[in-house]
Amino acid sequence: MSGSPPAGSDAAHRALAAAFVRYLERVLADPRADGRPGQRREERRVALVSSGDDRLPDDVAIAVVVGDRQPGWLDAEQARTGLALQFTGRALAGDGHRHGHDDPPEGLPLTVLDRFDLGAVPATPPGYDVLAIVTTYNEADVVGGLVDRLVSGGLRVHVVDNWSDDATPGIVAGRAARLGPGRVVLERFPVEGPSPHFELERLLRRVEEIAHASGADWVVHHDADEIREPPWPVVSLRDAFFAVEHWGFDCVDHTVVNFVPVDDSFEPGGDLAASFSWCALGDSPGHFLQQKAWKPSAAPVVMASTGGHEIVASTRRVFPYKFLTRHYPIRSQAHGERKILGERQRRFSPAERARGWHLHYDHLGDGSSFLGDPAELLPFAELEHRLLVQRLSGVGLASNPFPGESADAVADAAASTTTSHEPAGHGTATGTGVATPVASRPARLLRIQTVLFDTPEPVLARYLRGLRQAASLLTATRPEYAVEVALGDCSATPVLVDDAIERVRWGFTGTGTTAVYYDAFGANLGHGGAQQRLFTGRGAAEAVVVLNPDTCASPRLLLELLDGLTDGVGIVEARHLPLEHQKAYDPVTGDTSWASGACSLVGAAVLDSVGGYDTDAFFLYCDDVDLSWRTRLAGFRVVHRPTAVVFHDKRLSAAAEQVPSEHERYHSGLASLLLYAKYSRPDLVATGLDAFDTSPDPVHPRAADELRRRRDAGLLPTPIDPGGTVADFSTYAYAPLRFDYAR
Repeated sequence: MSGSPPAGSDAAHRALAAAFVRYLERVLADPRADGRPGQRREERRVALVSSGDDRLPDDVAIAVVVGDRQPGWLDAEQARTGLALQFTGRALAGDGHRHGHDDPPEGLPLTVLDRFDLGAVPATPPGYDVLAIVTTYNEADVVGGLVDRLVSGGLRVHVVDNWSDDATPGIVAGRAARLGPGRVVLERFPVEGPSPHFELERLLRRVEEIAHASGADWVVHHDADEIREPPWPVVSLRDAFFAVEHWGFDCVDHTVVNFVPVDDSFEPGGDLAASFSWCALGDSPGHFLQQKAWKPSAAPVVMASTGGHEIVASTRRVFPYKFLTRHYPIRSQAHGERKILGERQRRFSPAERARGWHLHYDHLGDGSSFLGDPAELLPFAELEHRLLVQRLSGVGLASNPFPGESADAVADAAASTTTSHEPAGHGTATGTGVATPVASRPARLLRIQTVLFDTPEPVLARYLRGLRQAASLLTATRPEYAVEVALGDCSATPVLVDDAIERVRWGFTGTGTTAVYYDAFGANLGHGGAQQRLFTGRGAAEAVVVLNPDTCASPRLLLELLDGLTDGVGIVEARHLPLEHQKAYDPVTGDTSWASGACSLVGAAVLDSVGGYDTDAFFLYCDDVDLSWRTRLAGFRVVHRPTAVVFHDKRLSAAAEQVPSEHERYHSGLASLLLYAKYSRPDLVATGLDAFDTSPDPVHPRAADELRRRRDAGLLPTPIDPGGTVADFSTYAYAPLRFDYAR
């Protein structure tokens, strides 16, 4: 990176420590709007103490001390503040590799003190129950040692075997028989027998079910080729979970360390920890979100939708220091060939691969070497001390997807500090959410805009979950793209209050989303009015997706919508399920009369040319019809793309009929009259007024009166398209019909 100080410079090491402090404050930010009952602000404050600071700040949860201190200083400051000495090591920017140097940089001394005093934690109660849920497929060479290790540590083990065809089930069954009822449980999944593909999401839903029904104090989702360890080497996993709970946390994240064989010396059944010493820190974005241990609550956790990486729960409080996952995916050349080439690649679910899952082995094939070169790896013995920050947080590693926490972000911060000649930051750090600058912004931007109006929390959570997946797949598949999200709130009382918007923002971390904007309008502007307000902030976005909050995006939604924006196309409409729109479209070209504003992509050229929604005429309904027709009048095409799928929560009555509310009937009726007037059909206006005046529905006369009021006040839209070039009033759907729900 041009102008950046070298990774081994003191400026880079200080920038790494500062990023570590920001990480700690981000994780400590309580997910609930008001925090825990009785929680004080200082319980969430983190201080960076630099070499020029002669004392620790008062009233902080964690102090990160950088640089050498005089003998006795730490003891005196601990006694004065009551903070406990937690970790000592080095702040060393970079990945720890020597990169051809005989004497690699040593970094700066780093000490972590905090309020989490292990010595003050009571003894773990005898009945404290920790359950490890282990998923397996052909892990006979390691599963016996794993079960023995977990049980000897005081954990119960529930093995969910995905129909292994090696000795795995027999080994587990033997342990279960030997150890007695309840200590080890074996089940084969799915219950109906082997499936042709490995279906991770279905397997994870089974893990969710087992965890919720377990009655355990803590649950660990564990793979057979892993060893889990707390950040304190002399503390057992069971005791560590009890301590974490004692301090008020209910979830644990993990740092992934991948161990790599450098020869073929491993023997089945051997001790993994003793057999492998060369490793590499997590190198994919998914390695930086590994919330795989949690305390069950009354509500079941959701983890399947995130591929098992994140626990989705409204009351989750994640412990700030990551536990360690020692991962041994490949144990020898022969094992790698059998596992990857012979078993995994052929079993991955095509549907899940289409979502961006199971792509991490795509670069491997016949002739690939599964053995590593020690010159390109780290000795595990150096990890805890030299790379303390990376070990506890993942901060400073190249693939870290969190804003401000990657190697590039640390280098940028160091360069900025060096250029400005300002001292490295000290005092109290403050988290900045997604406003943290991103080191390198992709060249192309897609914007998603959504209007909220008294949106219930479960509906919003579903919308956000789908959008996160769609954004992740788009930016992983097309790295030249970034996504930004804009939420406009028309509710009288804002849907997102206090730190709720920060929780939404951080939920998009790692999805390629560069910003999440939230604007509470304080008034109901209507769909078109609110979207038009949001359009003013679109900046350099090459397209905008207008998306209702009562939707759930399919993983490929954004990809498919963008693929539909070919030359000459101005708007691309998604396919709504379960109730498809009945209007017709050309099955070859996709051309259609208009595109629904519930989910469509609008090209920037359309907004520059047409100007967006007509907010003077349309409050609700037909604003999308009008925008589509004006887009076509401007020479652009409007197309329906059946492969761009979105779930739209349209409910039916018991008689399988759509039942619109009074509000919907009034505004749709008024909008139809306004559409007749705007598209030069006074005959239809007259016919519509007569029909509404005599309608048994009480909202229709009100709509007719409003149309007359606007006409008398000169407020009707100026008529356009007198020749009927684009307007289609042949059916109630403003387009020819493919089918009719009413028949």
